[in-house]
Amino acid sequence: MGLCRSSLLLFAALAPTGLAGCGPTDEITAYTAPAEPRTAPPRSPVRLLAALAPVGEHHGHWVFKVSGPEKLVNDLEPQIVAFLETVHVREERDDNRVPKMWWKLPLPEGWREREGGGEFRQKTIDIPTADEPLELTISYFPQRVRVLENINRWRNKIDRNAISAKEIPLVSRPLPMAESEATLVDIKGYEYTRVAPKDFDFDQPAGWRKVAGGIAFAKLAFKVEDGKKSATFTVTQAGGTPEQNLNRWRAQLRLPELGVDELRKTVDALPVEGKDGLYVDYTSEAADAAIERILGVICVLNDDQWIVKMAGPKGLLEAEKPNFERFVRSLKPARK
Repeated sequence: MGLCRSSLLLFAALAPTGLAGCGPTDEITAYTAPAEPRTAPPRSPVRLLAALAPVGEHHGHWVFKVSGPEKLVNDLEPQIVAFLETVHVREERDDNRVPKMWWKLPLPEGWREREGGGEFRQKTIDIPTADEPLELTISYFPQRVRVLENINRWRNKIDRNAISAKEIPLVSRPLPMAESEATLVDIKGYEYTRVAPKDFDFDQPAGWRKVAGGIAFAKLAFKVEDGKKSATFTVTQAGGTPEQNLNRWRAQLRLPELGVDELRKTVDALPVEGKDGLYVDYTSEAADAAIERILGVICVLNDDQWIVKMAGPKGLLEAEKPNFERFVRSLKPARK
């Protein structure tokens, strides 16, 4: 696909230096912060524990993650770590081309396992507490492990500064699992205070079904089915540069990572709310890829970066491509 001048301009405009992964990073230092104005709402401390478990050298990785009020996560840490230490990950794949994963430890009393329900989330474990329930999410990502990128994405979600590669040991440690070793990330921060995204107006294609309960981090989520085949469609507010997001999708399809100049050759323009968005259509060349094809648009709405994405079997996405493009063209902030 060709790349028009307006898309080139958007490619640069969509990389603000304040987003995660851009510009110089701050050091982790201790200091006394000035008191917040009395009019500022109080923010509660939170804690995130996440284990990144690679599957061989070229078969992606599993992410086990729980976050919530710091005191609750502190109390549950021994049980969470004990559970993670019994997890097995293997390169053999199941019928859905996802590497096998299981655990031997019986779940603690009250913990309940259920299906993940998302594009990457395979399982969810509900953990009851005396205050509010927590979730231990279990997701598989087909791309190689990007420890620093994941750490900074999680830090951004709990209002912490980005770190550099040399600081990774300050917020992580090795975690022995049943047959391998993972990286356990431990981050403390505060409730995220960003204003919630506004609602959207859009034309919903016939046959697209809203996902009950949504998909993690997605403002909108739909499922499209054709017999036993299904695809997911999401609209998500996202940080990172266009280069990072496009290469993340390519990694999910097991396509090679590209530099900015080469990425521009893969991008077309699709209008969103009167402005050209970056539009890509990537298809995997790997016979055993967990995802076959991705249609994706990176755009700006209400001065924020948004990702509109459809992922699934290549034949189904080919049939739904006109619906995808019509949806994108119709998407706009709701007029109150």
